[in-house]
Amino acid sequence: MSDPFEPVFELLEEEEGAEAEEAVETEEVAEEAPGEEEWPEAPTLKPEKPVKRGGAWPEAPALAPEELALKSRIETIWVGSGALKMALKMFEGNTDLLLRHVHFFINTNVFELSHAYQKLTALMREQTVMEAEPVVGWREFRRCFVPIGPRRCRGAGKNPARGFRMFSMNASDVLKLLYWAFGRFNCEGVVVVWCAGGGTGTLVGPYIAARLARRLRPLAYVRGAGTALLPVMTLPLRTAESVEVRNAKLSVVNVLKYQREEPAHHPVALDLEIIARQLGLSMKKLPEQKIYDKCDELITRMLATLLRCLEQRENAYPSWDWSDLYDILANAPRGSLGSMFYISYDSLRGLEKGWKKDLWPNMTLYGPVLDGGTATLFLLGEGITKKLHDDMASAVEKRLRLARLLRTRLEVENKWEALLLHFGTDARTIQPPLEVGRR
Repeated sequence: MSDPFEPVFELLEEEEGAEAEEAVETEEVAEEAPGEEEWPEAPTLKPEKPVKRGGAWPEAPALAPEELALKSRIETIWVGSGALKMALKMFEGNTDLLLRHVHFFINTNVFELSHAYQKLTALMREQTVMEAEPVVGWREFRRCFVPIGPRRCRGAGKNPARGFRMFSMNASDVLKLLYWAFGRFNCEGVVVVWCAGGGTGTLVGPYIAARLARRLRPLAYVRGAGTALLPVMTLPLRTAESVEVRNAKLSVVNVLKYQREEPAHHPVALDLEIIARQLGLSMKKLPEQKIYDKCDELITRMLATLLRCLEQRENAYPSWDWSDLYDILANAPRGSLGSMFYISYDSLRGLEKGWKKDLWPNMTLYGPVLDGGTATLFLLGEGITKKLHDDMASAVEKRLRLARLLRTRLEVENKWEALLLHFGTDARTIQPPLEVGRR
């Protein structure tokens, strides 16, 4: 294939009739490309009157020197309906993260995008009234919502092949937009989030992450503090419904394929089956959707903490660069996925007493640990001593058999958290396996 990142579809069991129908639908996509009428609630842009920040796309003026001095601006890309829902939950309680960074929302479901646009725009307007200055003004915020389906499309229907075909009709334009925004807003790093199991994020998410990582590789050690791309994916519950589990397995297969071309493509996997067990959630007591919602609440908290750690790199001690994060990703063992360890306490004393017994059970991915793994350890809170930091780092290096460890701590008020990203879990032997199970 001419494109080394072309996804594989071997795990998809499609019938000839379904393929024929999808071929017809693909032709309709080319005729009915998404246009302005899909956004009836969006305000009209006036390029001749650009706002203070962001301007009118694509004729936006260059950023002012004081804007270029902002620290660690991140381009965050949310792919698919599941990632879109998590973004909405996270920004409701962390509006500052919405304002300070550049976010793109990519989905085949145009109606979900429109709903998210209205909700997030309302949040931005509230903050603008309070004299907050977003990086991307709410007038041009609509450009961050990228529909990749036909007009009035309601999604790919848990069919990754259909979702990727719709994306492929606009892939070049979408990637160019993401490349352009990275340089236009002086971003230092990229975070791509998708949910494996649905129709859009399963294949489109890892494809976008791999292509962007390959494009940013020459800038890893050149662009000031360097740059890196951190992929994040979720894995579904192992229920009797085989479609989502099979799709998730297909997503992991493509991740491993892309690692051959891009060595830094090691997504952090958040397994909802593991998180549900940690929270004590069972389908015998709760419906499946309720379990997903409760897991999403914890995941959004972890993602918010992760973004705060990434944006405050210069305020951390010791300080670190994005090139350091790239080293961690690029030197992770091939064939591995990342796992996140997260613990939170209400006091420093709680962190000092509880981290030894609480850190290891609170991982988001189970599986054999490969030798020579890499990791990043972030500690957040007031009064964290060097001894506590050294003890935790030594325990992590010994337990996970690490070859490299990036560790830092950040002074934050009224919360004490530890966030560990470990890259070294064997992707081929995830536990529980990505197979249909019974509860």
